[in-house]
Amino acid sequence: RKLPRALAAVLAWWTMEFYLNNPQGPGVLNKAALRKANAMQVICMLRLLGASAKGYSPLVNHLAQVPTGEGKSLILGTTATVLALLGYNVRCVCYSSILSTRDDTDFASMFEQFGVADNVLYGTWDELASDLFTEVHGDIRQQAKDFLNGKPYSAATGPRQQSSQRVLLADEVDVFVSKNFMAKTVSYAFHFSSDDITELIKFIWKYRNSDSTWMDKLKENDLYKKVLEKTNSQSAWFYESAIQEQVKVAKKFKRGGRPYQLRDGKVLYKIAGRDEFSDRWTHTYETNCVLLDEADQGNIDEDQIELKIWGTAGAMAYAQLTGKVTNCAPFFSYILGVTGTLDEAKLPPRTHEVLKHDIGIKRYTYCETMYEAGKRDWEPNSRNDVKLALDHAHKLSMHEGDHFQAIASEIDRRRSGGKSPRPVLVFFKQADKLKRFLDSSYFDAFREMSGIITEEQVRADRNDAIRRATQTGFVTLCTAAFGRGTDFKIIDRRVKESGGMHVLSTFFPEEVSEEVQIIGRGGRQGDDGSFSMVLSAEELVADWPRTVTCESLEAWRAGDNATPSIVYRELAQVRAKQSEETLQATRTLLASLNPLEPNLSLLFEEASVLFAMWRHRTV
Repeated sequence: RKLPRALAAVLAWWTMEFYLNNPQGPGVLNKAALRKANAMQVICMLRLLGASAKGYSPLVNHLAQVPTGEGKSLILGTTATVLALLGYNVRCVCYSSILSTRDDTDFASMFEQFGVADNVLYGTWDELASDLFTEVHGDIRQQAKDFLNGKPYSAATGPRQQSSQRVLLADEVDVFVSKNFMAKTVSYAFHFSSDDITELIKFIWKYRNSDSTWMDKLKENDLYKKVLEKTNSQSAWFYESAIQEQVKVAKKFKRGGRPYQLRDGKVLYKIAGRDEFSDRWTHTYETNCVLLDEADQGNIDEDQIELKIWGTAGAMAYAQLTGKVTNCAPFFSYILGVTGTLDEAKLPPRTHEVLKHDIGIKRYTYCETMYEAGKRDWEPNSRNDVKLALDHAHKLSMHEGDHFQAIASEIDRRRSGGKSPRPVLVFFKQADKLKRFLDSSYFDAFREMSGIITEEQVRADRNDAIRRATQTGFVTLCTAAFGRGTDFKIIDRRVKESGGMHVLSTFFPEEVSEEVQIIGRGGRQGDDGSFSMVLSAEELVADWPRTVTCESLEAWRAGDNATPSIVYRELAQVRAKQSEETLQATRTLLASLNPLEPNLSLLFEEASVLFAMWRHRTV
């Protein structure tokens, strides 16, 4: 009896907050304009909290599918508040730092007003992994540094008190079971720095192509001796191996490798599956080389650079956050979550096996849309909706210029397909190709009414581009990361009357759930819309070299007796097979996890620390 009343109270407060904060003043809004939860959102929350046709049952691990654009954030924020009122500590976790920060800000006043701000914490999977690792093992980075410096173990750096009655609320949980998270481990690096270390690494960089940096000669160098003379019997081996590694990386370094940004003298990396550049990640000795290379180009003052030698104190498998790991107590009492893609047809094969057996999901809820179905033009077997870039002779092309021309032609065709020019969203797999298309002459016809949405933008610019993307005739280029969770709201009546927004993908998504999410950026909440793909044979062959060739693509483009084009059907089968192989590898990893192994979850005897620091070298 208390639970639905608590939920009703929280949602009533949410509505009243909007009413009282109305810029026009309380009482001006009509009832229809009030912000309020719809029936399906309420049913979804009640289901997650234990409701069923037979009454209420204890909480169980439970996931819900909510159509794109229909209020997953409200479901998570309100459910978190009710769970906190019931005495649980709640972690709301998402793959995206952008979405996590947005939702935390949007619902901060709710948590504050109900007195649960200390019991609800938003963050990313990366932040959760770091927090739990520290909770179990303490400040392992400082422990490793203390050991190498000859200091005794300090309880101040030891394990932290673990919270009881903890619930994990996962947003877009299907992303977590992808190859970028559940199949990976995260390593925790520590570093040492000093003026002597910096000068030695500068010397190594300057003479990296000279035999003076071969280790036998380097050991005779005064800079090397100054660094080593400050070590002790426990750390000399570490410094020697670290310097040797820096020499090896410097000699092999090539400009233009991993994507990064240089900001305020720091190197920010973009990691697969994340939607922002961050200095939380490092590629250790390669990062030293990046800083020195930027200094050589005059992009950073060499005197401002702090160079470091690195070690890895331990690592944690992401699967340990939710999975059943041998001899390891679960971190959470319950796992709840929402996603736009939970139906088995929208996920890689056997994903539900992982959810059930390896994460322990017991119950699923599938929410129907609350809107009248709009018309979305999308026919996968049509040559008009799935195109391959061709050359001037109408043969399959392996050149980027032909791909750009095909993209531009599709933008022009879709943009002019209504009463008024339609807005078009164009998704690229990588930011560098987006930039090349943006800078090319093929984009000139759209440049005056265009925008971009990428991980490299500051949030204010990105939010402004999202707002403008649905304007009449606007063309917006986006990286794939924003094909999920980004809310493109159509306000202009002319856009709706012209068939809504068109969404164009310039690549074939590696996961069917990613494709569903990109398609879902248009035709939202009952609006009309359309979707198409313009693909590059060069990229398809590179992405699936074992199964996709130019010859096979030509045959698929010709179709068969029943279908004009079977490009999409055949690529979907290739994708399904690869996804199944990835999931099987993930399950093999889960079966092999043992928290007593030093490379996964360190014990803090000296031998284990030494072993881990020797085995791990980069993040």
